[in-house]
Amino acid sequence: MKTSDLTDFMLDYYTAVAVYGDGVKVIDGYIRPPFEYPGWSDGAEYSPSTDWKLGGALMDKYDIEIRRLPPHGYAAEFWIDLPGGDAAVFRGMGSSRLIAITRAIVRSKFGDEVPDEIPRS
Repeated sequence: MKTSDLTDFMLDYYTAVAVYGDGVKVIDGYIRPPFEYPGWSDGAEYSPSTDWKLGGALMDKYDIEIRRLPPHGYAAEFWIDLPGGDAAVFRGMGSSRLIAITRAIVRSKFGDEVPDEIPRS
């Protein structure tokens, strides 16, 4: 599946994997990172693509910049320093700021495509 097409649960799942690594599980239909995350409470849904408490923390962590792109929505981008003084930029677009932010994070770890199915625990 294209990173640019990710929405809802799939986008939140791949964002969790991009941020927290392979320890992310899906248990009883809920995304569970391997440890507590900002805004976590028992039974809380991990949904950074719709929850500013979670998505905003990621925006700060990755120092993501947002731009409005009428009529399509928003673009998010951030830079990662590479060895040797080089840098790479990662971008995501979406109908909301949070969708753009989370797509940029997923693209930074997975590129333009992710597996179509989520492993179930």
